[in-house]
Amino acid sequence: MRNQWRVICAAAGLALLLSGCGQAQVQNEKREVVDKEGKRLTVIDQADPVEKVQNQVVLDKIDILKGMRGMDWLSEDQLVVARKNVQLAKEQPVTRQTDDGELSTKEHPFFNLYVHDLGTGQDRLLHGEQADQTAAVVSPDKAHIFYKKTVGETGNGFIMDVATGTPVQTGKEELTYMVGEWADAEHVVMSSIEGSLLQADVRGNVETVLKTGETPGSLYSVSRRGDLYYYIVNREELKLYNAATKEKKLLMKDTVWATPSQDGRRLAIVRRTKDIETELMFSDPEGKTTTSIAKGTQIFGSSWSPDGKFLAYTVTKENSTSSNLFVVEAETGRATQLALEIPYIADPVKWSPSGKQLMVSSSVIEGRGINFEMYVIKLK
Repeated sequence: MRNQWRVICAAAGLALLLSGCGQAQVQNEKREVVDKEGKRLTVIDQADPVEKVQNQVVLDKIDILKGMRGMDWLSEDQLVVARKNVQLAKEQPVTRQTDDGELSTKEHPFFNLYVHDLGTGQDRLLHGEQADQTAAVVSPDKAHIFYKKTVGETGNGFIMDVATGTPVQTGKEELTYMVGEWADAEHVVMSSIEGSLLQADVRGNVETVLKTGETPGSLYSVSRRGDLYYYIVNREELKLYNAATKEKKLLMKDTVWATPSQDGRRLAIVRRTKDIETELMFSDPEGKTTTSIAKGTQIFGSSWSPDGKFLAYTVTKENSTSSNLFVVEAETGRATQLALEIPYIADPVKWSPSGKQLMVSSSVIEGRGINFEMYVIKLK
């Protein structure tokens, strides 16, 4: 059961995508499947290329790093990644009970967090341990990392000092998968399996912001902008809690994801409009005024650029396992498809601090387990 849980946790992002998505292709395009370091990619060559205009994004270069799962950016040249800690597995083999009741001791590498340098190709282990470290996000000042640690069937939040690699635990509450976002350089907001909105500081002190009363395990996509806390219940209802007025209200139904811009002026919302169709839209902070951006069977991974001018997101076609990557300009709603298809996207897209690079990870099934590949995409 414990082995199965680790596979499930590692594959949670992949499972969201397996149903496939759809969106109209760019017109007048040619597609070529090429091999890059043993990886088959579909590169889209538009027959009528458009000259770069103001605020238009254009793909420049793609690098693929195997065996690692990209988490977030520390700088333009350094990323926080999760990869198997093979050395620790050799030093500390794990003893487990097999299905037939026998005890078996063997090497079992867990996914630990590293700092990967794009220039040198070197990795620096942050904090090695016999547990999977997942869902890592870097603080705005790049000094701390919030992540979730899972051992067997439990998962808790931790905040790590980047310089020392020293972690502190953010309470004993078990957390839902892929939940946790920096509200500012000092505080992380998250949700517990029990259904509470929590806030932790970099010293590990935790406060309960709101006991929502929702079904345990039902909270997703928690974020905070000022006094406003956004969260989704059962991937269905987008709710807002105002910490100043203590008011809680329903903003929108049929909501799968909601991502507020850094300045809080806009919400990027993915709603389910039909059984096999979702829609990406922009709205005001109250979810009242909406603008449709894209439609598809499923839309995933939306992420705002550091300056809030662009939103990156992926769309997977129906009956497909590969996703198209798009960038939309917030003011005009003009979307640009980057010339790349990526199979089995596992996590949200992440922007580099300058907004000139994107990073996204792909899940790879290896036997009974999961491994990852990371795409680093440079923009012109």
